[in-house]
Amino acid sequence: MAPALHALTRAECEVLLRGQEHGRIALSTPQGPHIVPVRYVVDDGEPGFSIVTVVGAYSLIATYGDRAMLAFEVDTLDTTSGASSSVVARGRGEVLRRRRELGAPVSQGLGTAGLRSLFVRLRPLELSGRRLDPVTLDR
Repeated sequence: MAPALHALTRAECEVLLRGQEHGRIALSTPQGPHIVPVRYVVDDGEPGFSIVTVVGAYSLIATYGDRAMLAFEVDTLDTTSGASSSVVARGRGEVLRRRRELGAPVSQGLGTAGLRSLFVRLRPLELSGRRLDPVTLDR
């Protein structure tokens, strides 16, 4: 039997995002597309839900991500059931140059990326996800 694929609601996507620490940001550069692994936190501060990561000042994301359309993806795997999920957020990146531009819980949850750390905020314009149930064999 084929695995079942289910669309996730926005609320389910947000729950899965909050349960992880590592994801990937996809962005375009003059050299072509790049996918960069990142550590992130979810911020519920004003003006609403966003994904925030810390990057080095001279990183690809800091260089090309400010005001650019970015895609963020996180995957989960339930090792008990074998189900997996993928959540994708798309939105415009915003490079924040000062830690004080973030709320204290967000700032503390990220750590640093060296002496010249910057923060990138992505407010999702689109948030979607899918869950893939495991294949079951009829016996």
